[in-house]
Amino acid sequence: MIFLDLEALEAWKAIEKAIRKGKFEKMAAAPASVESQGIGRVKVIDLIESAQEEEPIGQDTPRRCDNRKSKSAAKFTIRASRTWRRQCTVQTERIRTAGGTAAVGLNKVVTANLQLAVQQAIHESSSGTNEMTNTFEQSFEVTVPPGVLQIVILDWKKIWRVGYIKLLVDGVHVEVPFRELKDIDYDQIHETIS
Repeated sequence: MIFLDLEALEAWKAIEKAIRKGKFEKMAAAPASVESQGIGRVKVIDLIESAQEEEPIGQDTPRRCDNRKSKSAAKFTIRASRTWRRQCTVQTERIRTAGGTAAVGLNKVVTANLQLAVQQAIHESSSGTNEMTNTFEQSFEVTVPPGVLQIVILDWKKIWRVGYIKLLVDGVHVEVPFRELKDIDYDQIHETIS
């Protein structure tokens, strides 16, 4: 499994701009010395998102909404905030020929070009942002009845985009599985104490 540092995408802003304008064939070419030998050409054909997965991150410190001394309902505002970093994994050990299940052995040059092409395809199909660190912020209100203590826990989770990319590698159709951290979110857990 290869972990891609998405900060490398900053260096490819000009290429991405050209791709969006249709002035660049989605091709990650090997250096001229290798390309002249006929190896290392990678062309993105399609990106298929096949699923979305959730992965637990953990819980925030419980928040107390104490309305035990009141005779009327009260509203409490809770702010949910967490910073996260974009991530992507490409499972080159699970690369296969299109329609087949056999693993394909690739040399280092082809693997490097494949990583670049996959990075570009994933980034282009996602939100298009070049931000590597994101902050999730949201506020919500909790109405607590009189004479009640309500404990609110935010249970955080990562939202992964899962799929595969169809590529043409030196004339051979291959599929490469990927997993990209798309976003984070939370579930609310409420415990009421009277």
